[in-house]
Amino acid sequence: ICPRRRLPLHRDAGAELRRLLPDSLAARTIAVLLLGLGLFHLGSIWVYQIGLEIGIGSIRDRQFAESLVSIARVVGEAPESERDRTAHSLSSPSLEVHWGRSSIIEAVATEDEALRLMRHRLHGLAQDLDDRRIRLNNTDPGQLLAGIQLPDGSWVDFASPLQD
Repeated sequence: ICPRRRLPLHRDAGAELRRLLPDSLAARTIAVLLLGLGLFHLGSIWVYQIGLEIGIGSIRDRQFAESLVSIARVVGEAPESERDRTAHSLSSPSLEVHWGRSSIIEAVATEDEALRLMRHRLHGLAQDLDDRRIRLNNTDPGQLLAGIQLPDGSWVDFASPLQD
């Protein structure tokens, strides 16, 4: 009669794991190097992605500031009777433009980093603009509001949705 064989009820998890690990020192060294190389590659992709997002955001902000200054100059050069029509004709789906004798933009008491950076970019593009002639506001959720005072005291106001 055959001796009864016992069925293993509990497998030894450590033995299964040890079977997956290489036996020789050279094989273990290669496995550690490959793991390190993979982790380094993932880290470098993450750093590249973050840098790319920051760079694109910076370019987008600079283009937005250039648009504001250019539109304000064009509206300012138009005859006063044509300024409102000119401002509306320069509007786009992503930028609403208005002209008026006074600004509809309320200046915020404390500016966050994004507004300070936008103010700095506007100053860089138009050195004649001082802080009293620029109004920035992002308290309206999802929208950036800006106003630039023209030399005659009238204002060009802008509204643009915030981009992620």
